Amino acid sequence: MGIALPYLWESVAPAFDGAWFLFVPLSSHTTHVAAGVGVAEVLLGLWAGPYVLRARSRVSQAVLGPSDTRE
Repeated sequence: MGIALPYLWESVAPAFDGAWFLFVPLSSHTTHVAAGVGVAEVLLGLWAGPYVLRARSRVSQAVLGPSDTRE
């Protein structure tokens, strides 16, 4: 329901007595584009997340792990 809420907010708003936090109703072309960009950003994050976490793990291991120098 979260992604559909900008389109259904008029029927849901009375149940919460108008107390909305971080909610922007979609009423113009600009807000529709912003909502599309937000959905695309979430999908990109879900796709890129595992790759970014693996890269961060490799960097952390290289920086925090034992060195390979022998005396």
